[in-house]
Amino acid sequence: MEKAISKITVLEDIIQVKLGKVHKNSTFIADIFNIIASKNVDIDMISQIMLEDEVNLQITCDQDSQKALNEALELIRDKYKQIVITQDRMVSKVLVEGEGMRNTPGVAAGVFNIFARENVYIQQVSTSLTSIDFLVNKKDLSVIVEAIKKEYEL
Repeated sequence: MEKAISKITVLEDIIQVKLGKVHKNSTFIADIFNIIASKNVDIDMISQIMLEDEVNLQITCDQDSQKALNEALELIRDKYKQIVITQDRMVSKVLVEGEGMRNTPGVAAGVFNIFARENVYIQQVSTSLTSIDFLVNKKDLSVIVEAIKKEYEL
């Protein structure tokens, strides 16, 4: 039987951008992503939080994109004055991967339990059929990586 988690990868130089007070409108949101794309910023993770009258977006990209990202965010600020934008450069990404995730119930629960046991806050998460990506504060990186490696014998 294939291991549910067979690999862990760490990406240390990540930027998380939070965009608050975004209009709850697909055309508006598409325009934000078009502006970012126009500056050739490669977005990695995307989270959308729906509130009653607005949307909050969280995205990540590599710190090598900082200059282009700043240009894109300036264009967004100029065009949409109500949007509140913050950046966090003190984050890293932990990716757990494995083909065995595809047909193994409870993999996410197991990894979330490790985060809980180690008291590590997850700032953002994204998933696919064979991977779970976690954004964490850099100060927690070594603790959570070692705990996951130990749990899954990596």
